[in-house]
Amino acid sequence: MRGRKPIPSKVAFLRGFPGHRPANKNEPKPGPGSIEPPEYLGKQAKKVWQEVAPELFDLGLLTVLDRQALVRYAVLHARWMEAEKFLEEKGSVYPIKDDQGRIKYV
Repeated sequence: MRGRKPIPSKVAFLRGFPGHRPANKNEPKPGPGSIEPPEYLGKQAKKVWQEVAPELFDLGLLTVLDRQALVRYAVLHARWMEAEKFLEEKGSVYPIKDDQGRIKYV
């Protein structure tokens, strides 16, 4: 195939240019994904999921094939927020103390 890879019809439509060409009739059509978060997600990751999944679902962009990517996004976003909170509280440089309370590392 030469040139750019074709983008999915729904994505092209959402970008605001449904295009001059007709939609690809042979385009794969995976089933819709569930907006319910997996049970194994942590509390913060579930919050992220619940913010993003309904929007993607309403736009027709959440399919069964996207579920694991959304899980990873939710988990990593939650970890990032946890790291940001830690850095806000402790600062980007903080002492590491030994058992006797002496500073070992900064």
